Amino acid sequence: PIAASLDLTGWQARLALRGPLSAPRLNASVQSPATATHPAQALTAEAGLRPFAAWPLAELRAQAQALDLSALSPAAPITAWTGQVTVHSTAANRPLTAEITLDNERAGRWSDGFMPLRRLQAALVTRADDPSTVALNTFDAEFGTHMQAAGRLSGRGHWAAAQASLTATLHALQPALLDARAPAMQIGGPLSLTLTQPPAAA
Repeated sequence: PIAASLDLTGWQARLALRGPLSAPRLNASVQSPATATHPAQALTAEAGLRPFAAWPLAELRAQAQALDLSALSPAAPITAWTGQVTVHSTAANRPLTAEITLDNERAGRWSDGFMPLRRLQAALVTRADDPSTVALNTFDAEFGTHMQAAGRLSGRGHWAAAQASLTATLHALQPALLDARAPAMQIGGPLSLTLTQPPAAA
């Protein structure tokens, strides 16, 4: 099991709640020291709460510093994600927006045990009372290693229970830089994908 393989030696966690009871702010952090195989890592989050409101979350900001997924699971690739996720919401039946900006400082090929994603930016909208519907207003993914870019994928999409769609453009994608087993070629052009759930049998 994955949980049995985790080594949390030296990790520290902090949790603090400050401010008036009607509108406190929650601060949480998890940090690990640098080791011979992993740099120091940190995850922090700050949230504005409204305990007595119908919808208790006002905003949330989460930040990552050199987050290595392989330190959490040996089956995960080596990464060093740094960046933040910002969420704004006012009510369960109102739009909840999220903005994501992440940089992977240890991007590399899948075949070498890394993740070939250098940077990810996205903006999406959903609702707490309908999380099955998500509008991906914009996204931009830059592929490659930390030494060399290998193309981008950018576009927009929409996900719902009955149908999902994606409209995107590939910009000079080089599969050989993503995985050593892939052919040396360059791919570019528009992409359009639609997934429709089949109707239930009568």
